[in-house]
Amino acid sequence: MTSYYDSRGQKQLYIGLVVDSHPNAMFHIYVSSLKKLALGYVSGKMRESAIRIIRGDTVLIELSGYDQTRGRIVQRLDNYSLSLDNDSSDQPEPDKDPFFDKGRQGSSRPDPDPNDTERDGAS
Repeated sequence: MTSYYDSRGQKQLYIGLVVDSHPNAMFHIYVSSLKKLALGYVSGKMRESAIRIIRGDTVLIELSGYDQTRGRIVQRLDNYSLSLDNDSSDQPEPDKDPFFDKGRQGSSRPDPDPNDTERDGAS
């Protein structure tokens, strides 16, 4: 948990997991360090950059010192796994891209020969 002070009061940053999304761009976020749900909205810079938040994303949420159940999503965290049951067996390896490697698994086509000079039957 990281916290800092601003002119209106103390705001704290927490890591949370998006549990549910609402049509009005509000999200229910489970904050693991507080063990409770918070209702958050997407910050303006994220909205301008068209960063999409979906269920299951890990986010950095800024909660007010006055109300710990409402906050603002300031960042979507990449390559960070946070689950409700704290099971680390489902975490992907950081060096492997699951989307890149997915297409090559079980492919019946052989890999092209790099030494082959003929292309499409033209000689």
